[in-house]
Amino acid sequence: MENTGIDSTIDNPLIEKKDEKQSLTFFEVLGSTFAAAIGVQSKENKNRDFSQGKPLHFIFSGIIFATVFVVSVVAVVRAVLSSVA
Repeated sequence: MENTGIDSTIDNPLIEKKDEKQSLTFFEVLGSTFAAAIGVQSKENKNRDFSQGKPLHFIFSGIIFATVFVVSVVAVVRAVLSSVA
């Protein structure tokens, strides 16, 4: 086979490009986590999350968000109860 110096993978759709699937940024995962927490998400972002997102990132983000939320609620309740008593 002769080497023509032309990259034959450019026009060949059967060869998958490795960089085609980019993962989401930290802020995109964070935004999707907040949207999931309040129950709103655009169809475009949902499709982006399912096609480019990694499940482990969303799991960790959800656990951290839930922990921060619960700790915040407990702190607010304690502050209110201590000011009343």
